[in-house]
Amino acid sequence: VRQMSILYVISDEGKTGNTAVCLSLASILQESGQKVAVSTVRFSGEEDRAKDNPLLSKFSDGFPENQPLSLSDTESRVRARRQIELIHREVDTLLIDATNASQIDQHAELVKVIEAKVICVTKYHNAIDSIPFAKSFGQDLIGTVINFLTKYKGTEAHKVVIPSFKKSGINVLG
Repeated sequence: VRQMSILYVISDEGKTGNTAVCLSLASILQESGQKVAVSTVRFSGEEDRAKDNPLLSKFSDGFPENQPLSLSDTESRVRARRQIELIHREVDTLLIDATNASQIDQHAELVKVIEAKVICVTKYHNAIDSIPFAKSFGQDLIGTVINFLTKYKGTEAHKVVIPSFKKSGINVLG
């Protein structure tokens, strides 16, 4: 039985580029010979974002439609894990493009249930404020990607922002 890697890509606010990060990683992994899928996850009561995104469908063709997840009890957690395993049984790496619409504790719990590793994506203007959000994933956090950094803020990023992440024990991936 092949071990599937699951990367859970999430942002602390909307429109940070986590879908772009997922798709970029998927393309790189696919070019290196891995079988890759990109999916979204939604909790009960959330809208399905994937059906309106043709870019996501490139990496999820042929997979059944995602059903909303509930983590309300042990049985629901087992079902969530099975759903992820069944939908993406044939891939080496599954990238999950997670919305920030739900509570952080729901995401952290799902990450534990599906045994995923987390990449947080944040906007530069709010990067330091996003540190507690990223830290809430504990040892499941691989690191963070800081998006929307202008060329004029590079010095500040290297002297203030990145050291703040490092001081907090968070890797800056890009």
